[in-house]
Amino acid sequence: MRMFRNAMLFTTLFAVAACVTVNIYFPTQQVDKTAEQIVDQVYGIEQPEGGNGDVPEQNGGSSSIRDAFRMVAGYFGPAVAHAQDATTVSNPAIRQLKNQIAANHNQLKPYYEKGAVKIGKDGMLVVANTSGLSVAEQAELKRLVRADNQARSSLYNEVAKALDISQSEVGKIKDIFAKHWREKAPASWLQ
Repeated sequence: MRMFRNAMLFTTLFAVAACVTVNIYFPTQQVDKTAEQIVDQVYGIEQPEGGNGDVPEQNGGSSSIRDAFRMVAGYFGPAVAHAQDATTVSNPAIRQLKNQIAANHNQLKPYYEKGAVKIGKDGMLVVANTSGLSVAEQAELKRLVRADNQARSSLYNEVAKALDISQSEVGKIKDIFAKHWREKAPASWLQ
């Protein structure tokens, strides 16, 4: 009898564990598309016609039917933990940071042309060669670089929040953005 009870307990625990499916993934394509669009906007690269700067929402059918199905599946299906399905990666904080980085970029352009600021391998800005700059210009350059790097870090954190990505994976977001910051920049801007 005791062996039967233990077998039943084991079977019950196994069945419960089998019903819980944890599917955690990193939405590489969403982050890549978001990074590409934001970098294009900051650098002033033309968007495809109809592009508004936000990643467009995919419409795979009626959203009300899809939402109803997800609600029912949530009650009866296995529990699934994953990054957010929405493909629109924009919110007021992301738009504000993107605009701030774009404004910084416009102020930094003369410094890029002089070789005073470069884009590092991590996608962050670094002060490079300040010879030929006045003390006031050097101070302004350092202020702009610091502000821009802080805005970039904040942007990566906001993208992680918008996509429900854990803080431990913000480095992946930074790497994806770094690839776009560097690929779309002139070679003379790179460190």
